[in-house]
This record gives sequence, structure tokens and C-alpha cells, in this order.
Amino acid sequence: MAAVHIAGHPALDFIGTLSERGSKDVEELRQPQDLMQWFIDADVVDRPEQATEHDLAAARTLRASLFRALESWKRGEGVPDEHRLALNTASTSGQPRITMQPDQSIVREGTAQQCLGAIAASFLQLIASTDPSQVRWCADRTCTHPFIDRSRAQRRRWCEMKSCGTRNKQRELRARKTD
Repeated sequence: MAAVHIAGHPALDFIGTLSERGSKDVEELRQPQDLMQWFIDADVVDRPEQATEHDLAAARTLRASLFRALESWKRGEGVPDEHRLALNTASTSGQPRITMQPDQSIVREGTAQQCLGAIAASFLQLIASTDPSQVRWCADRTCTHPFIDRSRAQRRRWCEMKSCGTRNKQRELRARKTD
């Protein structure tokens, strides 16, 4: 799995684990191990516990609620009850454990449900503390990755320049050459 962590926020990156939403629907979380590896790559935990197919289904359901809630929040609408309640339930399902080892290193461990709880809670904190105009959808017509625009001019268009931005700039160049 080639996890992409470019959004500037773990919940937004989690939403992006389903790419090209509405067209190809490219799934990055194909099996329970993909989910736990994503949590490691996203810095949610260092040592995940084993995930199950049930955990994977719960993750996909939460991801759909995060996506719908983000859409509603960005439009200035209320989040539909179904998704609001799903986020609230997930955010109260616990958090990964953080412990100090004898060598004073810090280890974060947790179940898939605790990791999902951390993602849901971080999303709720995001919408409580961020202006919706700072969260954007990638301008690539096939990409459905959200991201936080932290650029000075607040004019960032692409989730990632080296993929979506380059692809679109090449497309625009080819269109100009054919005119």
C-alpha cells in the first residue's frame, strides 16, 4: 500500500484513503493489515494490535462519515445526524495508549477502534478550530483528497504538486500546444 500523508491532518489523510471518489473509487484499505499500516504511517500508533475484517468495515464506515461531514462543514451546512452521531460515537471509543519504556522512549499502542477514535476526535478538533476556507479539495478533477492550505497566499490548488499538480500542468500544456 502506498499511503499518502499530504493533507496536513490525519483525518483528512484518512478521507483520502479512497481516491478518485465517485469515478474509479480506488481503495487503499483493502485488508486489515493495510489499515494498521496506515495508522503507523500516519503516526497514530507505533505498535498496532491486530485488526479484523470487522475493524476494516468500521474504518470504511467512519471514513464515509468523515467525508460527508467535511462536505457539509465546507458548505456551511449542518452535518447530517447519521454522520454526526457516527463521529461522536467513534471519538469516544478510546485513544491509543501512550507509555514510557524503561529506556524513556515513548510507545503508542492501540486497537483499530482506539485508532479510529483518535482519527474521529482529531477531525472534530479540526472543525472546531479551523476556518473552513483553509480546508480545500484538490483541484484535479479526478482527485478527491482534501488538504489544509497553509500557504502564505492561501492559493494552494493541489493536494500534492508532484502528482496532481504536475499531471494538471502537463494537461494544460498539451492543450495549449494543440490550439
